[in-house]
Amino acid sequence: MASDPHYGTRPLASPEASDSSSSNTAADRRTMLDIGPEHSKGLRYAPIRSGSDFDRTSSREIVPIGVDDRAELMRLASALSPSKSYTSTQLPDELERKDTLGTVEFGDPVLDPSKPEFDVYKWARMLMRTMDEEGVKARRAGFTFKHLNVSGSGSALNLQKNVGSVFMAPLRLREYIHFGKKPEKRILRNFDGVVKSGEMLVVLGRPGSGCSTLLKTVCGEFNGLLLDQSSVIHYNGIPQEKMLKEFKGEVAYNKEVDQHFPHLTVGQTLEFAAAARTPHNRVRDVSRKTYVGHMAKVVMAVFGLSHTRNTKVGNDFVRGVSGGERKR
Repeated sequence: MASDPHYGTRPLASPEASDSSSSNTAADRRTMLDIGPEHSKGLRYAPIRSGSDFDRTSSREIVPIGVDDRAELMRLASALSPSKSYTSTQLPDELERKDTLGTVEFGDPVLDPSKPEFDVYKWARMLMRTMDEEGVKARRAGFTFKHLNVSGSGSALNLQKNVGSVFMAPLRLREYIHFGKKPEKRILRNFDGVVKSGEMLVVLGRPGSGCSTLLKTVCGEFNGLLLDQSSVIHYNGIPQEKMLKEFKGEVAYNKEVDQHFPHLTVGQTLEFAAAARTPHNRVRDVSRKTYVGHMAKVVMAVFGLSHTRNTKVGNDFVRGVSGGERKR
């Protein structure tokens, strides 16, 4: 072995082939890649010098990569790679998808909202799976709106005031001084949109920009609002007029501050809400009373209200739960 501390070493052919041509073909380089320690006997090495004749000739010669070279490079890259790639048919056993409900059955503590082991994720998964097995359809609906133009007047027209409102008041005397019919103001202008079943729409905007007006219009709350005749609102193809007449319970608008009966307890309030939303077809043919009680317990467990079941809801004048619990 001959070495140079400045340029390193380069393997040559065997001693018998030292008199042969010094050209290094793609096949020779491929053969050199397969040489292992047991075949390295009899090889000699020569220094690789940047100024040698070899560097001026062979090192600057561009040899295209052939099909065999590409396969060899891929084999070496796969062998030296620290991570392995798997195809969809070669997934290891530890990556197989496992059913999270494999060991969960009805009566398990994770499905009982009165138990500390209650898991709302597994409860929802079990409910959806049972509904699919029994053919119980969940009520879902999307909605579309086109050319949505809404005007407001009176108390429905609440403009958010700021510091500049004081200086702009003289220029808006018409809004403060009027005779007879109150002036109307266009709040929404040419709104178009589609919300599919299962999607969630987030409405963002500064105060007074019409966010609440859009939500009220979609839910059919037109107190003080006027919907233009050219506006169209459909719920899965059902016109809004028919939806509000026959399926009013499917579309609801929740205000920022809910209004409850202050003398009713939290349990009574949630049970009444569950009774109003109890479907005709229920899983496992449970009774209406059992369904109502179970759903009320689930809601209290999810929102951390189980300890307030027998506490009055209350309001500003009747002592009851705290403000945060009331919002929940």
